[in-house]
Parts: sequence; C-alpha cells; structure tokens
Amino acid sequence: MELFRQNVQPPGERPEATDVEKEEAERTHVQRLTKIFQDSWEENRKEGDPDVSFTLYFAGHGRAEDVHPNLRKELQEADIFMPEDIFWTEQVVRNHNKEAKGEDVFAPLLSRYNIALRNAMRESGVVVELPDIPADFPDAKEQRAALSNASRERWHLPFDEAVDDFDTATRNVATATRAREHEILGNIPACIRKALDENKDLRKRQSLKVVMTYGGAHTSIYHALDRAGANVERHKRHDGSVVYGHSSELLRNYVLGAAGSAPDRELAARGLTDLIFLNAIAPIIEGGVKDETLDELTRVARLFNERFTIEELRDLWDTYRVHKDRSVILAKLNEKGLHIPKTREELDELLQSNRKP
Repeated sequence: MELFRQNVQPPGERPEATDVEKEEAERTHVQRLTKIFQDSWEENRKEGDPDVSFTLYFAGHGRAEDVHPNLRKELQEADIFMPEDIFWTEQVVRNHNKEAKGEDVFAPLLSRYNIALRNAMRESGVVVELPDIPADFPDAKEQRAALSNASRERWHLPFDEAVDDFDTATRNVATATRAREHEILGNIPACIRKALDENKDLRKRQSLKVVMTYGGAHTSIYHALDRAGANVERHKRHDGSVVYGHSSELLRNYVLGAAGSAPDRELAARGLTDLIFLNAIAPIIEGGVKDETLDELTRVARLFNERFTIEELRDLWDTYRVHKDRSVILAKLNEKGLHIPKTREELDELLQSNRKP
C-alpha cells in the first residue's frame, strides 16, 4: 500500500531536501535577516551610543512553566526587554512599561504564560519595546489569516485530506513567518533607538543589556544577530534539549526554505497527529506532574507518535475524528505498552531515556 493515497509524486520527481540543501537554505534565510539587521543598525546607531548585548530565550509560550525560571533575575539586570508579542498596540506597550515599574494594570483574559511573563517583568525597571508586527501593520489582516494553522473543518476530514490541509496551512504560516522575521530584525535596532531617545538614563550608560523571549521556531533571530557580529547568547530550553514537535519541525523546514516544492508528507502527517496525542496525554500529565512545560508535553507526544506507522496513524485519525473520544488514543497507547508519566520523576525519566545526543 502506498504511504499516502493522494498527491504522491513519482519517485525522483520531487525529492526531499538533503541535509546539505537544508543547511544551505538556512544560511540563505539567515543571510537575508542579517543584512536587514545590519542596515537597520547602521541607520539607527548614533555616535556615543552605549554598547549593546543580547540575551535570547527560546521556548514554548503556552503555559506558565514555559517562562524560564531565570527570566525574572535576568530582567532585574537588563535594560530593555523585547518579548514576543505580535499585533501589539501602543496601549499594550504602555501597559508593559507600567508593569515593569510596578504599577497595576488591568488586563483581562490573560493566558497562564502571559501572567507568568508579567510577574517576571513586574518591578524589574526594564524598558519594554516590541519589535514584532503591530496591529496596524499594513498586511496585519493577511498575516493573522496566514499565521492561523487551526481549522475546525480539518478535524472532520479523512486522513489524507487533513494532511493536505495541514501541510498547506503550514506553508502559509511559513511564508508569513519569514515576512514577520524580516520585520523583527529590522525593528530591533529601531526599538533600541526609541528606548535611548525616550530614556535619558539609558543614554548615560556604557552598555545596555537587551533580553528577548521568542518561541523555538524563531531561532533564526539568534543566528542573524550572531552572524552580524552582535554580542549575543541564547537559552534554548529549560534543560538545553533541542527536540521540536513534528509540526514545529515542518514549519522550520518551510521557513528556512529547505522544503521548497518537495513536501515532507510523513512529517506533515506526524505534525497533524501530534495534536491528538497531545489532547489525550496532556490532562493526565497535568494532573500528576503539575509543573510540566509545553515543550515537555510536545516531546512526549512526539515520542509516542513515532511508535506508530503512518498506516496506524491513518486508522487512529479516522477513528478519532468520528468519535472525538480520547479513550481511543489511550487504548492504542496501552496496546503499544506506552506509559503516560504521572509524576515529575516519571516524566524526567522518559525524556532523559529518549533524549537525542
């Protein structure tokens, strides 16, 4: 039986990118970002400005535990903070800076992650600037649409059609992400310039420390700053691991341009089905571990996913989409002898034993 029944290209006609091609594509993307940053740096830099160093934190941003435990201490020592915050408004920037000064700000319906981030920022005294795309960005509406990889209809589609839909949506997200990163790299020096112009105390300092927090899909920001010769360090994960979910890996491939016109159908299928594994295991892990991060949940879902063949995933998806019952997933995990960790010790042991060198 063919791996996929639809859209399978003849052998050799659309080969997947090799590791060398992927590395070259990444270099090309980073080169573009580097040039954008360097041009903006030259435009915004003034004689006598302080030296600037960057510290970047990359992690998930969906749970309180995703905020790095060192971030609060880091912000106490920093001068400028640039958190990931797309489609921001001037009011958002004002609120962030009020919170950094210890002022109370009303902000309803915040996620657990954003509450934890605000707590880390509170009374730090940093100047908050946002280099991301603002709400009044000319293509904001198109960006919003492209960056949404969620589709209610997808959950009702047969496996192969759902994979097609997921792959197309991920490509659209990648196109929007590339454009977004161009804006971010161009805006970083402009944000530093703005902070200096509006804060006399910053201009008097010999050096400035800029802290940035972004999702793991945006590590190109670090590589561009490093290539530009900036004084920059990064922190990838709480434990230093570099394992991404299948969907993030697919997105990174497309952002970097390595996938080109050759879709990685298996990776798209696993990225799609990671979602149903997450839906099944997250409540159980949350109930026992209590302090798990989104990255840890994603890694467990990936480990479990890779114990299934594509045909098994097809059957699992087509059963789940009909019944919408996570017990279907749990039963299949049990058949495979896969134990869902219920304590911090069990979670650490699972991830450590399956950690890639």
